[in-house]
Amino acid sequence: MTVRELNPGDMKFIDRWRLLTLIVLAGGLLGVRAGTPAIAFTVSASTNLLTQNNPVTYTFTLTNNLGANLDNLVVTNTFSSPVTVTNYYTPQGTGSLVYVTITNSFIFDLGNLLYPTNRLQFYLTVVPQSLGLVTNSVVLTSTGTNVVATNLVTQVVNAQADLSVFVTSLVPVAYPNDWLTCGFTVSNAGPGNVTSVMLTNTLPAGLGLLGVPTGQTYTIVSNTVWFSLGTLNSGASQAFQLLLQPTNSGAYPLNFSAGAPGLLDPYTNNNTVITNLTVTSYPATLLVAVTNSGQVLDRQNGLLEQSIGVTNAGPGNAPAVRVIVTGLTHWLFNATGTNNGNPYVVCPAPLNTNQGVSLLLQYYVTNRSSFAFSNGQLQAYAVARPNLKPTAATGFSTNHNLLITRLANGRMLLAFPAQTGSNYTLIYADNVLFSNAQTVQPPVLLAPTNSIQWIDYGPPGTASQPTNSPRRFYRVYRNP
Repeated sequence: MTVRELNPGDMKFIDRWRLLTLIVLAGGLLGVRAGTPAIAFTVSASTNLLTQNNPVTYTFTLTNNLGANLDNLVVTNTFSSPVTVTNYYTPQGTGSLVYVTITNSFIFDLGNLLYPTNRLQFYLTVVPQSLGLVTNSVVLTSTGTNVVATNLVTQVVNAQADLSVFVTSLVPVAYPNDWLTCGFTVSNAGPGNVTSVMLTNTLPAGLGLLGVPTGQTYTIVSNTVWFSLGTLNSGASQAFQLLLQPTNSGAYPLNFSAGAPGLLDPYTNNNTVITNLTVTSYPATLLVAVTNSGQVLDRQNGLLEQSIGVTNAGPGNAPAVRVIVTGLTHWLFNATGTNNGNPYVVCPAPLNTNQGVSLLLQYYVTNRSSFAFSNGQLQAYAVARPNLKPTAATGFSTNHNLLITRLANGRMLLAFPAQTGSNYTLIYADNVLFSNAQTVQPPVLLAPTNSIQWIDYGPPGTASQPTNSPRRFYRVYRNP
């Protein structure tokens, strides 16, 4: 028998024959055993949906029933976006692993696979580095020829959670240039914690943003206000307020939306809320306001007090009276609102044509000395009657040992122990059943210490003088 060396041309012929045989056998044209595939290669992922910074494990199973050894086996994993490899395993003793970071590929170099080989299993665990769909394109090759190719798609989400936004407070009636607050809350009902939460609010033309009283940092792009909430844990919420100023009467739609990149939210219908701010014009009637007393220091409360008179010159009746005080350099203590930067008080009682009413202005002045003031600083308007009906007292505490004293000037002094820093609501009525109860103005009393004193001096604090009623009854609630 003559043996000769194989030249390079012979080797090329043998390699071509081997590749052709591999392709034919892998295609099932040469049977090995009835019902048994020549090459069985499966890939599975531990999940097709995962949250950010969590791993996914790919399991590879390879069986060789080809009838011949498989040479130079390589399994290439090419990812559509960057991943970090955290673990891998292969029992193939002659194999080698190559991790190519530039092409986002992880390569199993398994070497030769003997015949027969049943259930050669190896694993790869990675952590995707970006949100969205991550495709792992898996290709099995032998001696440079593709045998099997498949794609596994995994969705990477920020979190699975139900974000919602809802409006908590908005004034029912406003007038041009009023400073008003709109309160709203963003909540996460879970189950996951959501990162990079964003809240947007679109401001319509004619509605200016003066600030955010709740202190959150924001940016404005065109007419949209952006809040970056960071991470909102499951069950958590954040409350917001916007300080707004409408320049004209009309309806101003407010659009609030909450979301996060890559969020899988099962209930997207509560991610956006739209509400209308209604701004009306002042009723057409002429109100004239003048001072009718000097400034007197009340030693009971430490405030400078000054009485003003408002007369309705017609032609229409005023449901309620608003007096804006301009040019002040001191704090108008009993103000209930602000218009174009100027504080105002409201008498919540109607004023018909040719009728008049007296209102008390209270100033906080550090040196408790009188200051220059003119009638030109008073601007009176007819406004809608404010709704001062008390809300249901559910969850409010009324055990405050309220002490009521009638003063020599007819005013009523109310005193009660309080919890420092808490808010209190004080209501009054002219009958013991409180069927016509109203809240005092301003409607919320803040306890600076462990007790509160409040004086009923009549308008604008209450709708009428306490001396106008045979009896006046009071209740106080600590707000929850």
